[in-house]
Amino acid sequence: MLFITLNPSERPSILDSIEMLQNTFKHQNLTLHIFDNPGYQEGAIAALKSASIYDYFTGYDWVTRLNPDVIIQNDTFMLDSIRNDPEVALLHVKCDNMRINTDFFMLKVSRVSKDIFLNEKQPDSKMIQDLTSVQDIFFYKLTIRNAETQFTYQINEVLSSNEMREIPEVTAIGACRVRGDRSIPLPHLFPVIHYHDAEDFQNDNKCPAIFK
Repeated sequence: MLFITLNPSERPSILDSIEMLQNTFKHQNLTLHIFDNPGYQEGAIAALKSASIYDYFTGYDWVTRLNPDVIIQNDTFMLDSIRNDPEVALLHVKCDNMRINTDFFMLKVSRVSKDIFLNEKQPDSKMIQDLTSVQDIFFYKLTIRNAETQFTYQINEVLSSNEMREIPEVTAIGACRVRGDRSIPLPHLFPVIHYHDAEDFQNDNKCPAIFK
C-alpha cells in the first residue's frame, strides 16, 4: 500500500507515476491512495492521519513511512530487528534530542491503537499568552504543526516503554533530513538516506544509491 500526496502541478503526470509504481511492484499486492497535497508539513502529517481515519493499517503488522527521495540501501538491521526482536515496536532516526524523524521510520502498528494519529498535539494557550509578538505566536504554532513534533507526541507511549531502536550509522542534519555521518564521504554506505540535494545525484540524474 502506498499513500501519495500530489501538488496541483503534478496532476497531469499522475498516470505516468502510477504506471511506474505498477511496474516497480508488479509482483506485489499494490494499493495506491492518492490525495492532493495539503502543504509542506501538513502533507507529511496527512499520510498517517488518513491511515487512522480510513483504517488503512488494519491487517498489517508493520508500516514504513518514507519520503519519495529517501532510499533504504541496506535493510539488514531492519529485517533482523523485525524478525528477531519481539520487544521492538519502532525503528527510527532521531531528528534532534526531542523529536523522531519522519523522513523515515518503521512502526509496528499492531502495537498502537488504530486512531493514534488522530491524537494531535495542540498549541499551549498559556504559552501563547506569554508570547509578546504576532511573529512569535506564528512560529510557535508552526512548530506545533511540524510532522516530527506531531509524530513524537503521538507515539510517546512507545518511546516511554523503550520499544524503539535507532538505525545505526544514520543521523539527521540540517532541516532534519536523514543522512549519515558527514565525515564518511560515501553516502551509499548508510543503511537509509535522504537523497534530497541536487549534488546527491549523478550528471545523468540517476539515483546514486547502492543497494546491499
